[in-house]
Amino acid sequence: MFDLFILETCPYCQKVMNFLKEKNIKYHKFDTMINDNVLRLLSLGGKDQVPFLYNEETNDKISGQLRTGIIMQNSNREYKRNYLDTNECTSRGACSVSPSIASMEEVAILFLQQLAYYILKLENFGASNNKIRFEIITTLASLISLNEFSEKQLHTIIVNEYFMLEEVKKTYNQLCKEKNIVPQDIKRISKFNASTTVAQTIALGEKLFLEKYNKISTEQKNLIEILMIIIKSVSLNLIKLNDFNEFDSEI
Repeated sequence: MFDLFILETCPYCQKVMNFLKEKNIKYHKFDTMINDNVLRLLSLGGKDQVPFLYNEETNDKISGQLRTGIIMQNSNREYKRNYLDTNECTSRGACSVSPSIASMEEVAILFLQQLAYYILKLENFGASNNKIRFEIITTLASLISLNEFSEKQLHTIIVNEYFMLEEVKKTYNQLCKEKNIVPQDIKRISKFNASTTVAQTIALGEKLFLEKYNKISTEQKNLIEILMIIIKSVSLNLIKLNDFNEFDSEI
């Protein structure tokens, strides 16, 4: 039987409970307005987020309705079609971004990682591109306010990243050819091009999330999230420095 940690006023928790009721799936409910339940939630999941589903038999621990779907789809495939419009709240009620936006962020971050890789490769050749460096920093800073983006706006950012990536990769490969060096390319994001739709981008982000989730431990995942918060904060401060003409392109 599942243990479900919820907040009664959380709309995402309500949808999970409604679904479980519809499918006649039994579970124990733990309301996080009770302090002891919050402490158990933190001890199990390490994070203050609901809905949180725990399967004692398999030791699966999943936070958020998007993540909850990973567990539930194994016993009922229909659930996967129901979880896409909801996500999670803190145990005291602050709700987070929608899973579709979170999925698109996975794609945006991966493009930024690949852009940074090729920018560093170009700098090794003495061919730095400060414009794209600044674009990377600006995008990272903007992702702090991720919940303010619409799917269309975030898709526009991702497509722009795609074109920048194609540009720097082409420049890098040309320089390698000129210097008779074997290029050290990294695997590109498959199934993405300039005509990729919003829906396709969301599906790709979900796939990237699941691949990452299955490869790393909960501790590693939490460390990555902390690191991303720090990186976004540093990027935001660099943007502020730029506003005062104090931005150092060598940082």
